[in-house]
Amino acid sequence: MKNDQSGDRPRDPRHVYANPLQPSICPVLALAIYWATTSFDTDNRLFPGSDQYDRFRKCLQRLLVDEKVAAELKRRGVNSNDLGTHLMRKGAATYCASGSTACPSSTAVHLRAGWSLGGVQNTYLRYEAAGDMYVGRTVAGLPSGSHEFTILPPHFVEQDEWVNLVLQWYFKRYPNIYCLLESFASRH
Repeated sequence: MKNDQSGDRPRDPRHVYANPLQPSICPVLALAIYWATTSFDTDNRLFPGSDQYDRFRKCLQRLLVDEKVAAELKRRGVNSNDLGTHLMRKGAATYCASGSTACPSSTAVHLRAGWSLGGVQNTYLRYEAAGDMYVGRTVAGLPSGSHEFTILPPHFVEQDEWVNLVLQWYFKRYPNIYCLLESFASRH
């Protein structure tokens, strides 16, 4: 969130949802893969470094100069110099506000994006979990006009003793909730 990048204001949690229907855009699967392929330092930070904005900017720039990405951007008539870090928030907010005939409220979208509502609205229009949940499912790419909008992330149907031992060994440095991420990753 733009106005709380360090995550010091947990009173307004942001809800993130899995999208087992489209694994290529699923944030939970991406995080599971990241955790499975990353070794963490003694600081126990989720992402390395202290300047997350700069880290993301550099990663985005490296991606944009990749030969295949650059070719696809050129094919679509997109100038990579026009793409910046604000693109992610702006695109997500635009999709939430206009990607359906039943969009989340503009208040929920603005607050999720970390944008000011302006004037007296900042005083009277506040965060509410239900609105953020709606935005979270929408921005995850879940189909708002379908029963699949409320789909759950994949879970193991059965866990035999061997699977449990492997999970305990592999995820011993993580809390138990990360086993759900492993379950999700193994389904894709």
